[in-house]
Amino acid sequence: MSVPSLIRSFSCHQNLPVEIDEIRDHVASHCSQDEIRLLAEPMEERFLRAIICQFYEQTGVYAEPRYVSLIIYNANMTLGWQRVACCKELIHVLDKPAERTSQPDEVIGLVDALLSREHSEAPSLIDWMALNDRMAMYQALAILAPEEAMEEVRPAYRKDKISLSQVSTWACLPIELTGLVLSEKWPELLPDIIDP
Repeated sequence: MSVPSLIRSFSCHQNLPVEIDEIRDHVASHCSQDEIRLLAEPMEERFLRAIICQFYEQTGVYAEPRYVSLIIYNANMTLGWQRVACCKELIHVLDKPAERTSQPDEVIGLVDALLSREHSEAPSLIDWMALNDRMAMYQALAILAPEEAMEEVRPAYRKDKISLSQVSTWACLPIELTGLVLSEKWPELLPDIIDP
């Protein structure tokens, strides 16, 4: 399964919020995962929203190894941010092997690149991984705020018949991200977000 096909499979959702368990089950049934687990853990919010660990697990001596993705998300965040963080990490389940960190120095480099606002002059694999991570945030929004549902709401929002807060509550998204998906420019950006 590709990220564009994942986004398209949720694009017609009208009943919001889109459930994280539904996204997880869809990803798991369309890729080489035996199981995807979601785990809430308290973390320092300003540094980490969520992380994904992928590994093989063998439950018995003669049991077949199972490929597991464990998504650990920050329990200290609001529900809206937890949903965005989980959806973003579910998108990373679909990453190609070259887009994944596998060595401690890659993890450190990726975290540094994500926390840094500076861009290196010589592009590197870590820069690509950081770009991929940032794009996954927008792709998660495309899933959690399906365009068909936003097309219905956007005119009422522009005429002040529905508030940003009401849409945020309905979609169960952080208010600052809800404003982005309701903006006039979001539909223009969406094709490049879906298939960069």
